[in-house]
Amino acid sequence: MNSAPYVANPVFSGLAPGTYSVSVSNGTCVSASSTSATINAVPVLDLTLTATPNPVDAGSLVTINVTGSAPFSVTSWQPASQFANQTTTSQTFVATASTTYIVTGKSADDCLDTARVDVVARGHTIGCDSILWVPNTFTPNHDGHNDLFRAYGRCVEITDMTIRDQWGNKLHEMKGPDPTWDGTSRGEKQPTGVYVYLIHAKTRYGNELLSRGVVNLIR
Repeated sequence: MNSAPYVANPVFSGLAPGTYSVSVSNGTCVSASSTSATINAVPVLDLTLTATPNPVDAGSLVTINVTGSAPFSVTSWQPASQFANQTTTSQTFVATASTTYIVTGKSADDCLDTARVDVVARGHTIGCDSILWVPNTFTPNHDGHNDLFRAYGRCVEITDMTIRDQWGNKLHEMKGPDPTWDGTSRGEKQPTGVYVYLIHAKTRYGNELLSRGVVNLIR
């Protein structure tokens, strides 16, 4: 090949792309016949995954799209549980939390590549802070002002509240929307002091919130 020494039963490997001439020898005789062989370069597959928009407001639609430097087919998306269609080149979904998405593709020459994108889901939209605000003091003296202990937050649903004393004894538990505590336990007024609360909530986008702290009861 290309004027190289003749070898028996030749096998050529690792050849760079290009055109090669091939001659055949039978002992001391060289065949007058010749041919050429062309080796084409295998395209390198380089995938790129993009998200639009990014960052995105939690609860809004985002589209992720994969492109490649050579023709390819998609073989998988991650997280797999989020995508029923594992072979499409584009996915559109509601962003509820910041997540890393990964796509794997294969070229016609069976070259594999992966790409990833971090989709940042902002935790609020205009008018929604999705943050709990819990007061540190309440005065259950039945004067119509600050008689109940409760948590607050725009675009947040309070799902349950637990109150314990400083020794860990459970004094009060209430589930459902807008749970409160009136400073009593089993019908008995609790004395002035510091009490421990645990409050669970859920944002309008389904994200769980947890607030743990202490509240001062003043009579």
